[in-house]
Amino acid sequence: MQLHASLSTFRSSLEQFALKYKDEIKSNPLFRAQFHRMCTATGVDPLACHKGFWAQILGLGDFYAELSVQIMDVCLSTRDANGGIIEMAEVLHILQTKHKHQNNITL
Repeated sequence: MQLHASLSTFRSSLEQFALKYKDEIKSNPLFRAQFHRMCTATGVDPLACHKGFWAQILGLGDFYAELSVQIMDVCLSTRDANGGIIEMAEVLHILQTKHKHQNNITL
């Protein structure tokens, strides 16, 4: 019973942290990566569900869904030159070139 209470308290604290820093999590790729590593280390997957708490609060599900479509578009558009297999650094360069206003994508 004590473990359940501790997990509930931890989840609540993590949700409060996410609410407090949601703008920073959305806009700062380094902070977002650190937040994701912290979640992963504690067994929480903020990307697990597009309709869950994390997607509603942080909008991460939408961000990664849109990013995955853009990555697939790059792979498909370069398929004639490379068979659809491309290094991530090159994908990143193409995405940053296409979407100059979105410089928050990192490897």
